[in-house]
Amino acid sequence: MNVEQARHYVEKLKDQQDSLINCVRHFLRFCREGSDNLMTDLPTLLSDVKSFAQLAGKQRGEEVILELDPSLADIRVPDVPVRHALLNVVYNGLLHTEAAPSGTREVRISAGINGSPDGHITIRVTDTGTGIHADDLERIFEPYITTREDGTGLGLYLARQLLSAIGGSIDVEETFIFGGTTFCITIPVQKTRR
Repeated sequence: MNVEQARHYVEKLKDQQDSLINCVRHFLRFCREGSDNLMTDLPTLLSDVKSFAQLAGKQRGEEVILELDPSLADIRVPDVPVRHALLNVVYNGLLHTEAAPSGTREVRISAGINGSPDGHITIRVTDTGTGIHADDLERIFEPYITTREDGTGLGLYLARQLLSAIGGSIDVEETFIFGGTTFCITIPVQKTRR
């Protein structure tokens, strides 16, 4: 392992450490104050995820685009599970766009209210990466399944577990080999109390 690789892994460890510290802080606050304090406005959360991901992808020439439906302004979601699930999916998309030609490396986050009677929010995360091979589709949400040499195989597994715990879901909507992938996330709606 060379010095650059070591720095890369140290940075990854620091990021994960910060993420775990924030998760513990939120959990302790939840224990003290109740679950209402762990809710956040969806537009703010999505903007935060975009900003964080944009910083991570900027050095490699990757762009993160956020498209928000204006009707989401009063929507609140559980902060910790939604934030961590989205970060995992977006970061995964960024990593898979590295193989795309320069100028086409993009992850798009789009969010809107699902027209179904159950009133779920739909968030789509679309990347211009390598796509998912048909043989891997059935297994990508299982733990320790990865196609990357330095991957842990936990990102998509954790995203599904976190979303499932709040009544949400995540699935692959479409994928094209060397044409990208779209993940569809659904989250139950909760309007802001006024």
